[in-house]
Parts: sequence; structure tokens; C-alpha cells
Amino acid sequence: MNVEAEFKNRVVRWASRLKVSPVQIRLQPMRRKWASCSASGRLSFCRDLLQHSTDFQDYVIVHELLHMRIPNHGKLFNAMLKMYLRGNSWSGTSWVHGYTANAEGEVSAPADLGKNASQLGERLIFSQ
Repeated sequence: MNVEAEFKNRVVRWASRLKVSPVQIRLQPMRRKWASCSASGRLSFCRDLLQHSTDFQDYVIVHELLHMRIPNHGKLFNAMLKMYLRGNSWSGTSWVHGYTANAEGEVSAPADLGKNASQLGERLIFSQ
């Protein structure tokens, strides 16, 4: 099984755990965010996500699947995210779409944000 198929299978397994049913799961190039979820249940994931750790992938997967149940990032959303990702190294992380962090916690902004990237990066809080 190839990497993309394995990733999509993980999305399906997580969807089952969260009791949601995505209509479509796609991997595609995305410049500004790791994933998105439409109101109709279509999930799109950035192909670059496949190059990152399984913990980070699971964080993004669960984050997007939870939006099928809870449309905002309120207290309930964050509590459920932490509950489902207990033990995941990213579970206590607040992050901005498009930002990455390496194992040392150094943050990289997408190149196309230009000089505003440092201002946006200040909002990124790691509570690990």
C-alpha cells in the first residue's frame, strides 16, 4: 500500500472513532494550510503533510474531522481534541494554519507570507 492510501486509511479509522462520515478525502497541494473541511464533509489535506510525523498527521486529521461535529475552535472543540489525542505530542498545541515546527519547537512560516510572517508567528503558542 502506498503512503497516500495509508494516510487515507488512517483518516477513515479516525472518522470511525469520532463517529463522522466524510464524503471525500483528498490529498492535494496547499500553500497556506495543512487541511480544510467543507460544510458538505469534503476533507482536503496538504500533500506535504505526508512528510511529517505520524503524531502531527494525526493532530491535523483529528482537528479537521472534529470540525464535522464542532464548527469552531471553542472550549468544547479544544477539550475534545485533547481527549482524542491523549498522549500525542501535538495534543496541547495551539497552532496557526500553515506553520510548522520541528522537534526542537522552532517554527517555520510559509514562504509566501513574506514580511508579515514574523508578526503572525508571534501568535503561535506551544503548551507542550
